[in-house]
Amino acid sequence: MAHARLLAPARRLRCQLVAETIEQFAAGRPIRLLDAGCGDGAFAELISRRHPSWTIVGADLDGDLLSRGRRSAARGKIANVEFVHADLTEDLGTEAYDAVAAIECLEEIPNDTQALRRMIAALRPAGLFMAHVPEHEWKPVLRGSAATWKHEVRHGYDPVELGARLTALGLERVQIDATCRGLVRLAQELRERVSSRRPALRAVVSVPLLGAVWLERRGLTWGRGRALIVSARRPAR
Repeated sequence: MAHARLLAPARRLRCQLVAETIEQFAAGRPIRLLDAGCGDGAFAELISRRHPSWTIVGADLDGDLLSRGRRSAARGKIANVEFVHADLTEDLGTEAYDAVAAIECLEEIPNDTQALRRMIAALRPAGLFMAHVPEHEWKPVLRGSAATWKHEVRHGYDPVELGARLTALGLERVQIDATCRGLVRLAQELRERVSSRRPALRAVVSVPLLGAVWLERRGLTWGRGRALIVSARRPAR
């Protein structure tokens, strides 16, 4: 999983968390998964490598990022992932997927309620909806670090309000937990500060920074979560 090893700490953490929840849901069976707002396809590639029997569709509006995902999948000879140009507020299919993952994309969509409706409609009965979003009051750890998400149209989500919205849209068994506490956020901000430095320095720094994910997942961190991981189910028939 060479691509996964190159992921920044916060991105690595959310990809791991979402992947593990979907794997528990799949319980060893092959599934069809929509990676909504897939960007450059890092998560789609990670999960497709881990599960060659799954069918993965990565959907995004950014043609350049989709092209990067296609090239990376081609280099890795990954046959079970497809990248498609799609507006997440438009038709994504009806009962076409066993699971839908929306990782750090909802905060970039002006009409996020419509996008959620489309994603839910694309789920098969008893299908799994997953999301990872910023928490609405998140702040950086270090002074001078970026205090907004890259393309945000809203700063994040209140967990109570988001849970109520998902329930109102017809999902059940909604669970929302805090992620990305102090250690991973610090590692992420440090990585961003060396991103423009020489490749050799970036390579040296990246290894201990990625160790922050391992430590955080074992509770060796501090502070409130700066992001939320969301899981819910579409009702069975």
